[in-house]
Amino acid sequence: MTIQLLTIMAPVLICTGLGFIWAKLKMPFDNATAGMVVFGIGSPALIFNQLATSKFDLALIGWVMLASGIGVVVTALAAWPLLRAGGLDMRAFLPGVMHPNSGNLGLPLALFAFGETGLTLAAAFYVVNAMSMYTLGATISQGAFNLRAIARIPLFYAVIAALAISISGAALPQWIDDTTGLLGGLAIPLMLILLGNSLASFRIASLRRCTLAAIVRLVVGFAVGVAMVEVLGWENPQRGVVILLSTMPIAIFNIVLAERFRRSPQVVAGSIVVSTLLFFAVLPALLWFVLD
Repeated sequence: MTIQLLTIMAPVLICTGLGFIWAKLKMPFDNATAGMVVFGIGSPALIFNQLATSKFDLALIGWVMLASGIGVVVTALAAWPLLRAGGLDMRAFLPGVMHPNSGNLGLPLALFAFGETGLTLAAAFYVVNAMSMYTLGATISQGAFNLRAIARIPLFYAVIAALAISISGAALPQWIDDTTGLLGGLAIPLMLILLGNSLASFRIASLRRCTLAAIVRLVVGFAVGVAMVEVLGWENPQRGVVILLSTMPIAIFNIVLAERFRRSPQVVAGSIVVSTLLFFAVLPALLWFVLD
């Protein structure tokens, strides 16, 4: 089991570490550009390719998507009183606690832990989580709902196209399969390098609030993930993928929301760092649990 855990963790830690070291050496790296490449090209291509070429029963994909959405709602309801009791600003911290980093960390860990099957299931989970983060998360931070935000999310169109192909039963042309596979291939390594580079630039402000938000994200996320798979009676790989992705740390995108709407960006950035460090500390035990 120890060798298996090291095999899963090593690529993630090395790629993230490279991004961190790159930033500390002050080498050129444009976070905004890299983020837009992942958001606008890499992730949509990866999700489209995984869902359009998946041999899974569409009902299972739908159930994983539903579990992701339920997880966001239940986590928000469970975390709300805890954050309020700790004196944390809901508009600043609730979006981050609701939405785990199922992209940058979740996709690669699901891939290395459960192979291509895990990646496909993680892609389905990530899609709903990301859509919620860009819409519901932004609504909470801003204090107003913007329906047009959905139209600006490339993932939205990638999912619609992929599901249309899967439902129709049409064969995906080889050149589209090859192109989206190639473009999607850049997403995971770039996500991890971007994660490490971003962590190197964040600073921890108000350690108490950062730590509280981080603990709530990890503990509540894990509890919700376990509860969902128990209710659904799932076994691996879907059991492991849902628990693993539900327990991810606070997603980096939340710093974008905090900065845009002026919701304590320095403290939110610190909570991302603390939650990620805590996650890596418990990752061996978490992997042991989901692989057991």
